[in-house]
Amino acid sequence: MSYFIRPGKKPGSGFKQSAVTWRIVWTTIQTLVGIALMGALVAGALMYFGLPWTWVTLFLGLWVGLPIAGWYYSADLVKRLTRATLPNPYNPDHARLIRIVNKLFPKT
Repeated sequence: MSYFIRPGKKPGSGFKQSAVTWRIVWTTIQTLVGIALMGALVAGALMYFGLPWTWVTLFLGLWVGLPIAGWYYSADLVKRLTRATLPNPYNPDHARLIRIVNKLFPKT
C-alpha cells in the first residue's frame, strides 16, 4: 500500500474517492490505536512504580483531556495572540483585501 494517493494511469481518470476515504479511515484507526497503546504503556509504567489506580486514572484523563481542550481552544488562542480583528469594509486596505479574497475564493 502506498503512502500517498496517485492519480489514475489513464488521462482524466482523477483520484479514486474510495481510495481517499480508505486512506482517511486507515490513518484515523492507526492514530487511535497508537494513542491507546501509549496510554496503556504509560498506565503500566505508573502502576509499576507503585502509583495507586486512582492517580493513574487521573493522570491518563489529563493525558487525553488536555490535548483535546488545546485543540478546541486553539483558534481563539491564535486570534488573541495575533490580535486579529474583523475587516472593516470602509478602510481602503481592508476593502482591497476583501476584494482579492472574494476574487480568489468566490464560493467561500
